Parts: sequence; structure tokens; C-alpha cells
Amino acid sequence: LIHKSLQKLSSKYGPILYLRVFNVPMVLVTSASIAYEIFRAQDLNVSIRALPTNEGSIFFGPSGFLTAPYGDYLKFAKKIIVTKLLRPQALQRSRCDREDEVNRFYSSLLDKAMKKESVDVGEEAMKLINNIICKILMGRSCSEENGEAEIVRGLVTESDSLSKKFILSAILRKPLKKLGISLSRRS
Repeated sequence: LIHKSLQKLSSKYGPILYLRVFNVPMVLVTSASIAYEIFRAQDLNVSIRALPTNEGSIFFGPSGFLTAPYGDYLKFAKKIIVTKLLRPQALQRSRCDREDEVNRFYSSLLDKAMKKESVDVGEEAMKLINNIICKILMGRSCSEENGEAEIVRGLVTESDSLSKKFILSAILRKPLKKLGISLSRRS
């Protein structure tokens, strides 16, 4: 496992390691006290994210929350998310909805167990998470009858697949560029 390998490297070479993974430079800090000092003294430098390879992202272009560089916009977007969606009042207000969805999840699993049907726990968990998020954001869960839930699940799966491709393209961009291969269609 990778964490065991990194732990061995750390015990051999010390609590701060400079690594290059797929030609991407990384600093690995394995000491909590050193990490605290680094974050305290170098907060802005640690927080700056590399510009993604998808500057014209399908997620709201360059102004999307997921791809925004560290700065005023990202701070503002995080503040909105924390103050509107994750504040204690919003979480308390959605508690009953979350409990209802968890009870629906348990009863669905119990019902299928009583019928001795096989259960795709991953799919059921995705339904649970989708319904909780939809209830928090839109005030209602997605309907299974008219296909809304399937559409949302498809969008989540596609977004997950795209995000993996973006991450992989960010990692492989420089090595492939050295070989004369471009990941973008621009010339």
C-alpha cells in the first residue's frame, strides 16, 4: 500500500520529502507539528492550486468553483457554500430529510434481504446520497418513477469520469508535451 511505502520513506529520510510523481513536484510532510508551521507561515503558497489543463472548462469556464485559482473568488464561493448550505441552521433544518432518506435506505435493504434479493449496495448508497443532496439543495428528492433519479445518477457518474480524466490530463500533460503529444485540440 502506498501509505506504508511513504511511511518507510519518511522514517528513512525524515519528515519532509520532495517527490516527483509523473513529473509533478510534491512536498510530503509527515509530521503534524511541521505541517502546522508550514500552513501557518506559507498559507497562500500551499493554497494556490495549479491551473488545470481545461481552462475553458465545461464547469462554468474559467470561473468555475472547482477550477478557480486561490484568491478572492474562491474565498467568496467557499463562504457562500459554508454560510448557505453547511451552516448549523441549514443542517438542522435538513436533519429530518436526512433521517427520512436513511430510513428509506435501511428499509429498502431490509426489504430486499427479506425477499432474498441481491443488493448493489453502491447503487443504493448513491441513491441515498443523491436524494439527501437533492433535498438539501432543491427541497425535494429525485423521483424514481419519472426517471429523474436515473438522470441525476448519470450526470454524477459522468462528472466523476470527467474529473478523473482532468486529473489524469493534468498529471500527464508535461511528460506528453515533451514527447510532442498535445492533450488539447487547439493548435
